[in-house]
Amino acid sequence: MNNTQKLFLHLATYCGLGMTAIQPSIAQAPAQVQKSSQQSAMFQQVQTANNSMFIQNTGQWDSQVYYLGRMGGLYAWITGKGIIYDYFRTQQDQSAGKEGKREGAQAAKAKHDRGNSTVKGQVVQMDFIGATGQGKAVGVEQRQGHGNFIVGNDESKWASEVPMYDLVEMRDLYDHVHAQFYFNCNAMYYRLTVEPGADPQRIAMRYNGVNSDIYVEAAGAVVLPTAVGAIVQPKLIAYQEVRGKRIGVSCAVEVQPGNIVRLNLGDYDHNLPLMIEQEGCSSAR
Repeated sequence: MNNTQKLFLHLATYCGLGMTAIQPSIAQAPAQVQKSSQQSAMFQQVQTANNSMFIQNTGQWDSQVYYLGRMGGLYAWITGKGIIYDYFRTQQDQSAGKEGKREGAQAAKAKHDRGNSTVKGQVVQMDFIGATGQGKAVGVEQRQGHGNFIVGNDESKWASEVPMYDLVEMRDLYDHVHAQFYFNCNAMYYRLTVEPGADPQRIAMRYNGVNSDIYVEAAGAVVLPTAVGAIVQPKLIAYQEVRGKRIGVSCAVEVQPGNIVRLNLGDYDHNLPLMIEQEGCSSAR
């Protein structure tokens, strides 16, 4: 088990999310956790009200994690060097009716424990190669309410009144390159802002944990083969804002050995910020 898997296993066990597979078809047994009534209410809110949100790490998880992005079928752990994606699907057995669907992890766990569903999942790590690892992440557009994480007997690992946000901004993912993470169209996206004079050619992503080599579709999307299907990472586009108008910049991606994605950018004005972001909705199919 590599360091990424160890980190995720620690996070999954600590949160009581252990049913998600670290490797294809390998399910981890749920941890025995103690939750306060407030924490249980928080999990219910996350799953039934609006389960797309970012939860700040205030000490309840490993210190490498800044925020946890949650939505149906996905947990995304944001670190100083990238994102650890936990993709999962819960499918009802025929004995429980034809109700197969993607669900939040807590609802999935309850049905999994009753033995009437099948959970498939896979962890994929996306690292920004050469990232500083020292980026400062802040939550933006705070949600009403908060979460409480009361797990185990070690009070130093408890966290209460944990804030939740609609998006996360990270300064200096690379030197003078900033990131923003957000939800839209039932998917999680990222946007990179390259300051004038900074070199966008440093930007590259490495994917670990996929079932086979990743590839680029004709339309430009990056496809990740996983146990839950082909995960489509949206096409990357680039542009600049010039006197209130968006001016497109050519942006193509190239997959290199080792499941590394690099950018090939066209000409642009180096005296203005350059935006690089994902287009459309990511999906599993």
